[in-house]
Amino acid sequence: MKKRNIVLTTVLAGSVLTLAVTGVVTASPRGDCGQGFAAPRSAMFHGGGRHGHGMGLLARRLNLTQAQRDKIFKIRYDAQPAMRDKMKALRQSRLALRDAATSDTYNAEQVHKLAQAQANVMADLIAMRTEIRNRVYHVLTPDQQAQIKQWRQNGPRRGFGPGFGRQ
Repeated sequence: MKKRNIVLTTVLAGSVLTLAVTGVVTASPRGDCGQGFAAPRSAMFHGGGRHGHGMGLLARRLNLTQAQRDKIFKIRYDAQPAMRDKMKALRQSRLALRDAATSDTYNAEQVHKLAQAQANVMADLIAMRTEIRNRVYHVLTPDQQAQIKQWRQNGPRRGFGPGFGRQ
């Protein structure tokens, strides 16, 4: 009977220790859920902006009407396919540059062409994001636009967040 209690206690202690170690190993080093300020960039079109807030923060801080929310959703939704295509092109250009860096022979002219192609894709992405922000901005009322301008003047830390409060 005593031997059985020792075995049970040992197994139970081992299980508890295993669960505790598993929790420590899988925990985020920042102590958050893995999203928040570290949210992936693609979250911008999946409900959470670059800082994990997305349109929810926009809607709360500006008191958006349902009609404004619907228009903003449509703007972002319509832009998704083009943004996705540009992101694929950017990924391909990065892979091509990586392959050029690890090839047996280095062709500076080819690398320059690849770098220029990547720069063009990045410029297109910046232009597309700026157009989306502009279209969203024009959905807002003059009071809401003034509020964004005020946030922008307060600096990026106190600013609006994705896109509007940054220069």
